[in-house]
Amino acid sequence: MNHIDAYCITLNANDEKRAVKAKRDIQKIGFKSFNFAPGVYLKDYKGEELDAILKKLVSVRAYFELKNGRYVHEALSGVGSVGCYMAHYNLWKLCVEQNKEIAVFEDDFELLDDNRIEIIQKSYREATQKKYDILRIVFSIEKDIYKVDENSLNSALIGKVIRIQGSGCYILTP
Repeated sequence: MNHIDAYCITLNANDEKRAVKAKRDIQKIGFKSFNFAPGVYLKDYKGEELDAILKKLVSVRAYFELKNGRYVHEALSGVGSVGCYMAHYNLWKLCVEQNKEIAVFEDDFELLDDNRIEIIQKSYREATQKKYDILRIVFSIEKDIYKVDENSLNSALIGKVIRIQGSGCYILTP
């Protein structure tokens, strides 16, 4: 994995509890280089300027729910969700422009223990052999949140995630 550039999305690269801690954990895994990527903080935008941004990016229903409250839990929770999407989208564009795989992290990424490094590296090797598009790195504490269908691929480490929450860590190919 030492040939892949890692990017960590953050609103504050100096935040010791999030960004700085995430940087240390990410570097332990063995990426070629580490970069902070700017988060998109839409709460800095107000009125018509914010409306114009939202109308370009979300559906009519999502726009209505952002303004009036959501009807279902799965709807966008607020403009922070849109800002998060925009930050990830900027890195997806970078991946395509550079025509090389990149690792994307959010600043709340946490390596729970060093034993996970080997699991991540093994998963990456298997994903590479299978010519993957995205390798999503997920460790669940609550077993009922993430359900992995191990029959979808020929690997116990790589599976189709049926229900996901968040997008804190993944490796992306162009």
